[in-house]
Amino acid sequence: RRHLHGGHLGVHDDDHGCRVIDRHFCLDMAAAHRKSTTAQNKAHAAAYEALAARLAPVPPVVVPPVVVPPAVSGRPFAAGSLWNTPTPTTTKWFDHPILHDPSQPSETLRHWYVNEGSMRVWHATATDPLVTFQLPTFVDLTFNRNRPASTFTFRCPTVAQPGTDEDHILFVVDDTTGDYVEVWQASRNGNTITAPGGGWARGNINTGTGIGGLAAAGGNNAGVRAANFSWAAGLITGADLAANKIDHALVVALGWGFLSNTAWRAPATAPDNGGHAGPIAMGTKLGIPAGTSAPAGLSPFGLAMFNALCTFGAYVGDFAGTPYPMFYIDANTVVEADPRIRRLFTRWDGWTADMDLIGPLVRVADYQP
Repeated sequence: RRHLHGGHLGVHDDDHGCRVIDRHFCLDMAAAHRKSTTAQNKAHAAAYEALAARLAPVPPVVVPPVVVPPAVSGRPFAAGSLWNTPTPTTTKWFDHPILHDPSQPSETLRHWYVNEGSMRVWHATATDPLVTFQLPTFVDLTFNRNRPASTFTFRCPTVAQPGTDEDHILFVVDDTTGDYVEVWQASRNGNTITAPGGGWARGNINTGTGIGGLAAAGGNNAGVRAANFSWAAGLITGADLAANKIDHALVVALGWGFLSNTAWRAPATAPDNGGHAGPIAMGTKLGIPAGTSAPAGLSPFGLAMFNALCTFGAYVGDFAGTPYPMFYIDANTVVEADPRIRRLFTRWDGWTADMDLIGPLVRVADYQP
């Protein structure tokens, strides 16, 4: 009869009582029984070997160290950008059932998740090769995008690759100048990058806003998110984890039945025209009214998330493609397996996800959907 004993597996038999065993004991016993030629002892040897396999040490989860490159701290874009501006104290907040409706019929509340694979911030230095970008026409003045076809060179790390999801985002920033290139549907072949059927933008991560402007006023898209935001804006970064503080606004994507497919409001300059009609306009700020008490049971980084939503909020910048609203990480400095990220978003590891505690407090800023 097997049971746990002092953190080890114990075996009880009527002759010897309880023996505390480990993998080495099982291997020794298997070797001893293998010396016999009887079928019974061979069967015992096989059983001990199977038990030894079950007792093999499990390698610990190794979280890669957070490496924060110098050009993109926790606060990319200009200090006066909306991404780095606290929510005004005069903001009025409004509730809507869609914020709290279960994401799926089988669930009891709205879950909030994280996208870990779409976005990586690639940093170029003076030693990286000059790569040729051959980018297509990306012009639709109705959507405030005005990028004629262009070919130019830009330094880009050899290891930089587009994201592997359906958007294939490539974002490269020059650490010396702060200039960046952002490409949707990017494809890399050696030192040539194209975007067949996609779009692109250029800007500066130090002096720019990360937010698009109106074409009628001479503005353009700052990036290739549906809202014309840069994909570098609003990410959870390695700097945030290192500081245990999110000192900027976040970006969030909303899903089916949640995000409007026609309406947008500043700071967005375009909607997402999918089949996902909902009440929340692109560009909406979501957040938590100042003075709201933090829910009990938050992890330290969960409290950082709560404080960020109270102080800066999160701007709706894209369609999630799922029923779940999603935040985003810079996958070059943050990994989903990091225990702080898992505790924030996952709910099947024996705890309540921090966002399941925070989510019911989220409201819409400045208008009633």
